[in-house]
Amino acid sequence: MGTWDDGLYDNDAALDLLAGLVTLPTVDASPAELAVGIGLVAWMQPVVLQMRGEGHVAAALAHGEALPAAAREVLEVLARDLEGALKQRSRSEAARAAIGGYNDGPRFDALVRLPGGQVSIDALGERAAKVLDRADDVDLYEGAGDFAALGVVAQLVEAGLWQPAPARVAEWRARFDRADAGTREERGFWDDYVARVRLGFELVARA
Repeated sequence: MGTWDDGLYDNDAALDLLAGLVTLPTVDASPAELAVGIGLVAWMQPVVLQMRGEGHVAAALAHGEALPAAAREVLEVLARDLEGALKQRSRSEAARAAIGGYNDGPRFDALVRLPGGQVSIDALGERAAKVLDRADDVDLYEGAGDFAALGVVAQLVEAGLWQPAPARVAEWRARFDRADAGTREERGFWDDYVARVRLGFELVARA
């Protein structure tokens, strides 16, 4: 596992996981699914939207008044200057302390809070939760990639968009504690990583 810092997203396995969790919908998705999907990718995978999202933005705009005016305004901004619009950062200081600075894009509430779009939010939350349900609990060398899913959950929870059951979060903590206890080497690095993951759990519990 390539690692360059001790945040939740600061390793290759974490970024690979995110690439599979936060994805663009198909261009022929429903107006709400398409717009919310664009919003989620802008927020959590901005480079992906910059590289692959131009056609999705155009397809969403083509739905016209099927989308609210506020959502259309955001999409028009993206259509005019996709790269420029994605330079904004939205991660809170508390979330950055746990996650780090990678994959931090703008959160366009007009898209992610779109009426009728909660199903897409719930689906993302559940995908991330299922990763945590089965996260490797033998040691952190293997588990760090899986626990990147906590970053997705923490951001959804902090934004008031999704909330896992407390009992489920308790099981995730227990899995993490077992992985932490099973990691004997390089504790100077892993102790810093553990502290940041625990900040992520605090974010989830605080909401």
